[in-house]
Amino acid sequence: MCVIKLPRGKYNTDVINLVSNYYIGSRSTERWYSDVNNINFYKIYCFSFDTTTKIEYADSLIDTDIKQNRWLVELIHGLDSNGYSPIKSSFLKQHLD
Repeated sequence: MCVIKLPRGKYNTDVINLVSNYYIGSRSTERWYSDVNNINFYKIYCFSFDTTTKIEYADSLIDTDIKQNRWLVELIHGLDSNGYSPIKSSFLKQHLD
């Protein structure tokens, strides 16, 4: 079983009920955090990084989530000129270090 990305990130009760028959969770395109103590695996939020994302912003997301006990899902669509709006691997390495 796996997690599905909801079409255009949209959902309602009917969509969640259908998805729950086949998947263990679903990801929205909404930019938000998930509370570690109250995660709805069928409404997983994310933060998408692209060519305009600054390292300070990316790092601040992690710092804030640790302090506030939140779950952060980071999303990229490409790396080093491959894919949609790719980030540089050096950016990702610096962010993860």
